[in-house]
Formats: sequence, structure tokens, C-alpha cells
Amino acid sequence: VSPINAASPINEASPINVARPIHAARLTDARVPAILQGARPRYVVVQTFQLTPVTSGGQVRLYGLYRALARYADVHFINLGSASSAHTVRERHPHLTEEVVPSSSAFMQAERDLRQVVNASVGDLAAALYPTTLPDWVRAISQSTRTADAVICSHPYGYPTVREAGWQGKLVYEAHNVERDLKQGIYAGQPWPVGEIETLERNCARAAAHITACSESERDRLIALYGLTAQQCAVIPNGIAL
Repeated sequence: VSPINAASPINEASPINVARPIHAARLTDARVPAILQGARPRYVVVQTFQLTPVTSGGQVRLYGLYRALARYADVHFINLGSASSAHTVRERHPHLTEEVVPSSSAFMQAERDLRQVVNASVGDLAAALYPTTLPDWVRAISQSTRTADAVICSHPYGYPTVREAGWQGKLVYEAHNVERDLKQGIYAGQPWPVGEIETLERNCARAAAHITACSESERDRLIALYGLTAQQCAVIPNGIAL
């Protein structure tokens, strides 16, 4: 992945600052994994927020990581938008597309009700708890995954919807954090929502053929929490060494 200048927000029209781009043509066969040397695989990435405009740290990571993967594979994001969003499909980079599916009014009401109980931001947790209130998102995932080689859950919150959509193929869990630990602080130790997230993350991690973490300490914590094996887990740190 090429480094990204995160000092200022990135919008759809502004260029990405690439200090030293590596072009695919420079990569020798010995450096390209065997799975990438044949036909281009197709990966569907599911998450509960939009990829663009790229302003947050998570979006910077996602855009840089999957833009690099798109050199060798077709990557299709299916992201949950707000209720006022239009249902759109746009190319963000060659071989990298983002589909934004608007939330339903039923989901928005469920999210409001949950927020009153937890007294904190709950959009991602609501998506995990109430996938049946998001039929358009379920339908979009079901249609797109028909030709997918793997589905990547970027965060665990889209995992119940992926299952609701009927996906039974290879799953990858891209962990941006140890969600159970992160949300324990955000939810001030409230046992019910933290327990729901721990169960969700455990189910997603144990269903995944492969798991990526942002650091060695987070990889080790995921292994300890959920009984994973080191062979399942890889570390893809934030930032990149060229």
C-alpha cells in the first residue's frame, strides 16, 4: 500500500499524495503471491459506513489498503449509508467500486431506541442486532456475492447481515480494533452491549478462514479472547514500509 498523506481531509475530487508509488509492472513473479498470478479474484467488502469521502483514520486505512489490493483483484464495497443516501455504485479507483445502500426508516428507529438505552453511538451495533430492518442491504450483499471469491467483514458488524444474505463461502475478518475492548470503554462497562459485541466478534472471528489485525498486540488479544490459532491471523499495520 502506498503511503497516504492524512494531514488534511481527502475528498473524492482531491488527489491522494503518494510519496513513492510502486507500480504493478515492477513486481516480479517471485514477489506476487501465486493466487494473484491467475485470473483476477473478486472480493466483496462489507461495512457499516461509507468509504468516501476519505476523512477519518479508518477510511484512510481502508482506501489505501484496498486500492493496493485492486491492482490484483476486483474489490467491491457494499456500505451502509444514511436514510437520505441514494443507492449508488461508483468506481473509486480502477477495479475498486463502492456501493452505498441507504438505511431504512425501520432501522433508523431501532437505532434511536437502542441509543436511548445505551446512551452512546450505536449505529454499528444496531446494524449487527437488527439486520432484518435492512432488507436492501441484505439484498445487495446477496446479489453481489453470487460471483465473489470471498467476503471480507471490515469490522464485525456486517457479519450478521452477510449470513442473512445467505453467504456460506470463504470469510475474512478484517479487525480494525479488538472491538470488545474498544467498546467496553465507549459503553462505560455496561455489560449488555459489551456482551453482545463480544459474542458478535467471537462468531465472526471463528467463522473466518483468515483474520487480519492492525498490530501484534491486537492479534494476540484476539487469539486469547476467542480461541483462535496463530495460523489464522496476520498483522497488517497502519502505515506501510516501502
